[in-house]
Amino acid sequence: MADIKPPTTPPSQPETAAPTIQVAQKPPLVLPMPQPTVKPPQLPSRYRSDVFRNPPWQNKRRILFICHDGKPYGAQKSLELMLRHLPADQYHCFVSFGRSGPFYDQLSELPNVTTLRHQRMMWVKHSQRNSLKRLGDRLSLLLNVNRVFPLLETCQQFKIDLIHTNSLVSMEGALTAKILGIPHIWHIREWFEEYNPRFQLTLGDALTKQMVHLLSSQVVCVSDIVRRQFHPWVEQDPGRYRVLYNSVDTEKLTPTPQPPNLEAPLQLAYFGRISDGKRFGDIIDALVHLKAFYPYEFPFKLWVYGEYIDERYRQHLELVISRHQLQPYVVFCGYQNDIGACMVGKDLVVLPSTNESFGRSIIEGMAAGIPILAAQSGGPTELFQSGHHGFFFKPKDPHDLAQQLIHIEHHRQQLADMRSNVVARAKKVFDVSVQQHQLQALYDELLTRTPVF
Repeated sequence: MADIKPPTTPPSQPETAAPTIQVAQKPPLVLPMPQPTVKPPQLPSRYRSDVFRNPPWQNKRRILFICHDGKPYGAQKSLELMLRHLPADQYHCFVSFGRSGPFYDQLSELPNVTTLRHQRMMWVKHSQRNSLKRLGDRLSLLLNVNRVFPLLETCQQFKIDLIHTNSLVSMEGALTAKILGIPHIWHIREWFEEYNPRFQLTLGDALTKQMVHLLSSQVVCVSDIVRRQFHPWVEQDPGRYRVLYNSVDTEKLTPTPQPPNLEAPLQLAYFGRISDGKRFGDIIDALVHLKAFYPYEFPFKLWVYGEYIDERYRQHLELVISRHQLQPYVVFCGYQNDIGACMVGKDLVVLPSTNESFGRSIIEGMAAGIPILAAQSGGPTELFQSGHHGFFFKPKDPHDLAQQLIHIEHHRQQLADMRSNVVARAKKVFDVSVQQHQLQALYDELLTRTPVF
């Protein structure tokens, strides 16, 4: 047998792929991008817990009102009446304040109102300005345009349908509406510089009128004399300008029956700021004339409801009152919220101001059944008829004011007969229901057509 030799090489094996070792790959390093921060809405505490679950403005028209100041002056009182009487089932009102004050807290109580804050753009001044200060005002206005951005965030956050600026003093609402392309109402309650020297317009009279015209879907004026000051724009587009008188709740100012007391002193009432601009001193000067005419029994007593805004003016008036021994006949009551209580027992509301665009104390007095004695100037000339609802005297003329008071004191029965006339006019022309009907018609018109921009 042949020798069997072992193979010198091992038998061939089937080739197999070499095993691969999987190396875990690290995910690429991705740095997180900073997310834009959204400022939470500045809402009253009663809304914050459920602001997005069941907001009170759901399925309602949303109107943003721009209020320039939180102090309860005439413009703010008119705004409050508007808000109180807008149907809460149709409208929700956002009110953004340029400055804080007691009026902010007062509006926060209303169920259909959400109060907000922003910083106001200053383009109107209420003090005398020289050329250097005016230049600084213009530069400040340009630098503060960014104050519009908080309002833009508010409008986008709450899907605002319309912006209603409550005064000429505020410009930021108009710019916001222009950027967003939504309707804007500019409620003009002021006279301009040429009529009111203490009312300083940063951009000047002509440019201010042009800005109001170009940035408004509708310009609402509190009197026809305010409307006429927008020449020449009002002639070019008269439909854009309309008169909407301020209103008063006649039910809350129901006159109290009081038989005329022909023997008691005539009770005069003044409502408003005690300042030289309001010409309050004309009343005091008239009382000085009357004191000489009635040296023994003085048949007048003045009740003053308002506050001083100038310490030097206060000292001057106190000196005049003391010098002529008028202290028993002039009572300073300070600012009062309850106008109805202040009207009780009064015979005449006196308004000496010569630059009033309207004259709110006039319609409040008429609603309470009290005739009016006012300077024959500005908006008051549209509100009542002399001899039927009250009397006019020459502007800036304390002597003529004194003569009118003498005439009224000698004709007490005529004054008593006017009471029914003033109440009837207040209910027919100035009741809040009349204003609300016109205002809602305006909102409907603007929200159902293409904005005028």
